[in-house]
Amino acid sequence: ESESVEGILQWHLFLNPKSLALIAPGLISGIFMYLALLRFRSAFTLPISMISLLGVFFCAMVLLGVPLSSARDLGWLPESSDEVPLTEAWGLFDLKSVDWKVLPRVLPTFLAMFLVVGFSSCLDVAAIEMEIGKPLEYNKELKVVGMSN
Repeated sequence: ESESVEGILQWHLFLNPKSLALIAPGLISGIFMYLALLRFRSAFTLPISMISLLGVFFCAMVLLGVPLSSARDLGWLPESSDEVPLTEAWGLFDLKSVDWKVLPRVLPTFLAMFLVVGFSSCLDVAAIEMEIGKPLEYNKELKVVGMSN
């Protein structure tokens, strides 16, 4: 069973053995990634840390003899779902089903979010530039952000 927490005042609900056992690996992993970022000044540090943590988790499952089904039952992994081919999503796309009358009402919100996300990305690049202490090429960095989104 999971706890429903809607604010910091309800964090005390996590003070039970099961919740603490589920929180501990995330906390340890976060500390590991933070220390790795302090120690290694490479763009690959965070991706390598994240992949390494996944590898450690699944190796631990194998070494401890814990099947994935048990890991799911214990809350370590999400419930499995049926595999769906990526191409199936395109079959669901139908322009005839779009309610075009709604577009004028949602367009201002869409454009506002577009501007907020664009501005936020600029701030992210500026923060990274300050952290690494070297000037970055904003156009190049923003193109990377755009392609990744």
